[in-house]
Amino acid sequence: LASRATRRVGVVVPETESWFYYAVLFSIEPVLRAAGLDLLFYRVTGAADRSTFFTELPARRNVDALILVAVPLAAEQLQRLDSIGVPIVLAGIRIEGYPSVCVDEAVAARQGVNHLIRSAPRRIGMIRIVDPAGQARQADPRREAGSRQALTAHDLPVHPELQRPVDFPPGRRARARARPPTPRPPTTPP
Repeated sequence: LASRATRRVGVVVPETESWFYYAVLFSIEPVLRAAGLDLLFYRVTGAADRSTFFTELPARRNVDALILVAVPLAAEQLQRLDSIGVPIVLAGIRIEGYPSVCVDEAVAARQGVNHLIRSAPRRIGMIRIVDPAGQARQADPRREAGSRQALTAHDLPVHPELQRPVDFPPGRRARARARPPTPRPPTTPP
């Protein structure tokens, strides 16, 4: 923050329904406050909000730096971000050329599946996030790979029918649709 013109850092999140975004915000704010900086919050839910934000770039005049928290980004939106002229940090996503802070999604998925396997389940599914605008969610392929690795390591099958897409941002309706199907009773010969 070389210029220190506004003494504000913008934080952009794609939604506020999830505990994840609250946890990130509540972790960032005291660090900024201790450094004498203010947090300027931007919520960009859905494709229309993201399009407006990246077209108008309200942060351009209002912040000295920008933190994007797991915001799905199209190539043209990245180009627009570069035009702001302030440092940009990514949280929850990785894009070459930008500093980022991320969870290793493959390791997290392997650990989660291994925990489930130790608890005895043998049919394990996965919930995937689907962005209505068609933006790819970076975490899903790594989570899926980690899940498959853990299942394979335990000689357990992958059940594609238990892979469930959930709309992003995940609302009540989406969570209800994500519930696994009711198990079918085993078939017995007549």
